[in-house]
Amino acid sequence: MSENVIDFQAARLMSRAPTKPERFEPRVTGRQRAGRKKNPLRHPYNQMSLAVVAAGKLHRSEQLRRDEYSDELDWLNRGIAAAQLLAKEFARLAEEHALKEPKGEAPAPIPEA
Repeated sequence: MSENVIDFQAARLMSRAPTKPERFEPRVTGRQRAGRKKNPLRHPYNQMSLAVVAAGKLHRSEQLRRDEYSDELDWLNRGIAAAQLLAKEFARLAEEHALKEPKGEAPAPIPEA
């Protein structure tokens, strides 16, 4: 009689078993995706933000995590590229805005932190 019983739980557990560990990517909310559509600079900013986390670990003399799930050294390298892209884009936008700024009125300087 027991040979006619099908064990569905074992099949369900096998279907959930990962075949290969997937690379860790930070969770992205729907709001973040919508923001990236409106502002194309958000994606490089998020990559730069992850690099700041990795740089903070290096600053505190901690080891970076490098395994099949996440590679914080890769985050740091992507952050460098993202920061360069953002710096170029900010410079272009500032120059473009300065051309539109009326003569004689200089924007207020940003205070140092």
